[in-house]
Amino acid sequence: MLFPLAVTLVASRRLGEHLSAQRYGLIALGFLGVVAVVRPTPGDFSLWALLVIVAALFLVLREFATRRVDPTIPPVVVALLTAVVLTSMIGLLSVFTGWGEITGAAVAALVVACGFLIVGYLCAIEAVRVGDLSVSAPFWYSAVVGAVVVGYVMFDETPDPLTWLGCALIVSAGVASARTDAHAMNQSSSHSS
Repeated sequence: MLFPLAVTLVASRRLGEHLSAQRYGLIALGFLGVVAVVRPTPGDFSLWALLVIVAALFLVLREFATRRVDPTIPPVVVALLTAVVLTSMIGLLSVFTGWGEITGAAVAALVVACGFLIVGYLCAIEAVRVGDLSVSAPFWYSAVVGAVVVGYVMFDETPDPLTWLGCALIVSAGVASARTDAHAMNQSSSHSS
């Protein structure tokens, strides 16, 4: 969940995107929500945690690379390239982690997940192409809320009060961020009229 913070900071420095103190505050609020849900401890840190940080850096690079792709190239091509790279990296990692049991239910869940992933990639690519990276990045926090819902529905994991609080912070930060952007666009269009 370092990704939204990192991409926003890099976008402000490299692309000159204007970020208000309110925008930084909302991103920090979303991050606090993630921390409330995930609750990392020092004992959780391992070599795999370092890999997650490296993955976040690659996500930042991917966002900026996507931003620079020629707009005439269809989003499906960019999504396919991303899927090929990710599949290759996961295949390489599976050499070290092994495979679980492959069941019909696992294959069905994989097919459904792939469908959602494709739609997600296409939407993310379009968002990066038309909007500021600092605007779209905080919405990555919504994955945590989605994970809580999936945990509840698929694995019967009942969220505790701190998890609900974290989800509320994430959603509140996202809604406030979207409202801030809408307000800023209305202000700029009224000034240009």
